[in-house]
Amino acid sequence: MEAVTYDTCSSPAETLARARSLLGHRAYNLFGNNCEHFCSYCRTGAPRSTQVEAVRAGGAGTVTAASVGAATEGGVAVAGTSGLGTVAEVTSGLAAVGGSLVAGTVLLAAVPPTAVAAMTAAALRDSPDLPVEERHGRTAARVGARVGAAAGTAASVTAVAVTGSTVGITSVAGVTSGLAAVGSVVGGGMAAGVLVTAFASAVAAGVFVWACYKLFRG
Repeated sequence: MEAVTYDTCSSPAETLARARSLLGHRAYNLFGNNCEHFCSYCRTGAPRSTQVEAVRAGGAGTVTAASVGAATEGGVAVAGTSGLGTVAEVTSGLAAVGGSLVAGTVLLAAVPPTAVAAMTAAALRDSPDLPVEERHGRTAARVGARVGAAAGTAASVTAVAVTGSTVGITSVAGVTSGLAAVGSVVGGGMAAGVLVTAFASAVAAGVFVWACYKLFRG
């Protein structure tokens, strides 16, 4: 049991009336009508479960990261010479996606976490009928999503830039050797490096979102 504080809620009389109106109802559902839905409805008139919403947001974030990461890799593959197996295919794909090799590399790392940030803003939006602690957690998560997206992008681009045999992302050798080095972490080459670069930034953003949410929600 824990006390839940709301910024906006109904009077004790309205709360009690709603509770009495549900006496005898047996339509319990873990995800759609659980005890938290009941308490929220009685207190605010809005049947909500912040626990269910948080789990759904986390699941949606995972699916978003996976889908956008895969789509980004596929976009690079088809934008160039339809593949990621050779230096020419990787560099032509990145250049086609971003307009230049540098911009393409940055976009590769930036698009997935940006999508995660957008999903977070939609899934964890604010509402006056939410508990105070939940509103704090969601505010922190939305801010954290933007910070995490920027940090994840910077980390992925930096990894490509510094781990290859040629430092930097302004040259073909720098980008391809960096992607190959990143891909070697999972036992692959340049193609694997493209996927890891996209996924790593999205995962970093997601972890930062969840940490901010849990920390500030209390």
